[in-house]
Amino acid sequence: MRRLLSLLLLLALLLAGAWIGGETYAAAQLRQLSAAGLGFQAQSVAPLRNLHRIGIRLQDPQIQTTFGRIEAPQAVISVLPLNPMRARLQLPPTLALDLGQGPMPLDLTDPRIETRLQPLAGFAPRWAHLSSGPVALDGRPLASGLSVDARMAALDAKAPQDAAAAYDVTWRLDQFDPTAFPQLADMADGIGGAGPVMFQGKGRVWLDTAPTPAALAAIPAPMPNALRIDEAKLSIGRLTARVIGQIRPDDQGRATGALALYSRDATPMLEAAGDSGLIPKNAVRLAGAMIRSISAMPMPGEQTDGAPAAPGAMTYPRPEPGELRLPLIMADGRMSLGPIPLGPAPQLRP
Repeated sequence: MRRLLSLLLLLALLLAGAWIGGETYAAAQLRQLSAAGLGFQAQSVAPLRNLHRIGIRLQDPQIQTTFGRIEAPQAVISVLPLNPMRARLQLPPTLALDLGQGPMPLDLTDPRIETRLQPLAGFAPRWAHLSSGPVALDGRPLASGLSVDARMAALDAKAPQDAAAAYDVTWRLDQFDPTAFPQLADMADGIGGAGPVMFQGKGRVWLDTAPTPAALAAIPAPMPNALRIDEAKLSIGRLTARVIGQIRPDDQGRATGALALYSRDATPMLEAAGDSGLIPKNAVRLAGAMIRSISAMPMPGEQTDGAPAAPGAMTYPRPEPGELRLPLIMADGRMSLGPIPLGPAPQLRP
């Protein structure tokens, strides 16, 4: 019995040493990352020292993103001792979002950010989850809820040649109000009383580098090099559309590829896009005059006249009864609605 107790005590000491040592090492690494000026900063980083979880406590962390800076009064990164590959980021219900015009309170409801790591793949995420209930920005309702789930997928024959990792993604954004964003005020006023936005769907994103912790801390960090939308639904009030397509950044970072929008509300959606300034008004008038001809156009790479489809090409279904198909084509830094020029293609990379 004495030997058994001695062994149990020794095991407990070893576990405690690994626990404390692991937290101390992780805290030291995050302090180095904070001091490196790579977009993450924290006023203090300390081991959690909690009997139920292994983790790190951050005081006043800040993350600089492409659209602005996110700040929190505190945050905790932790794992369960019996499930160390599953990590959780715990956030307070109120953050600060600075879009270049000063910080604004961003209120979340039951925020959840979790991931499971793969130790045999450089600790890249096997899956990740982000969700929140109702969200408000500067006291104004922004969305009734959001969720994003990503799961690692195999690199198959349809993957871009320069892809290093792939993730199947599902997302949902409910009752999004663009008027809550000052930068979207003009667009929201143009849409007028069409109503809140809902966008949900699934697809696949390819990354140019596997998102390991070391890669995420480097410059440049892993970036998407292709996005495929397999099935998505977009609604603006009573206006609805389905979205299918694939885009990727070109050498200048602008989108290249194609998206197909299927809608029974094609004309009012075009009018709303013109009112919001997303596309030129003259393009809306021209598209309205030839909208059925545009809908009948083949998509890039689509099989026509019995010819085989191009390798890796998207499969675009024919419109359902009552629907029109609007082809958004992006190439050479420009975007067009079928043959109608719309302006520069969206910037996907800096």
